Amino acid sequence: MLVGDIDMEMGGILVVNASSKPVHVFVSKYTNKDGTDAWYPLAPGGRDTWIRSGYEVVGFKVDTDSEQAGVYVKTNTEVTFHGLANITVS
Repeated sequence: MLVGDIDMEMGGILVVNASSKPVHVFVSKYTNKDGTDAWYPLAPGGRDTWIRSGYEVVGFKVDTDSEQAGVYVKTNTEVTFHGLANITVS
């Protein structure tokens, strides 16, 4: 069963870039050892889903490695990046 872009049976975290600039995203792999926790570019308006089954860290960085922010979330949630000081979870 899909809710948004998330397969509720497999579990996942949907990440959306609602900002006007590209951002790099990573999702930890505590619950999916075969997953990747590499930084991934996400264009403005872009969205992607990481398959996970428990709690994970979602991190964001822009331009330089010195500007980063993140949230700790459970699976089957949507994380929306508006800016480093404005990340929403629903």
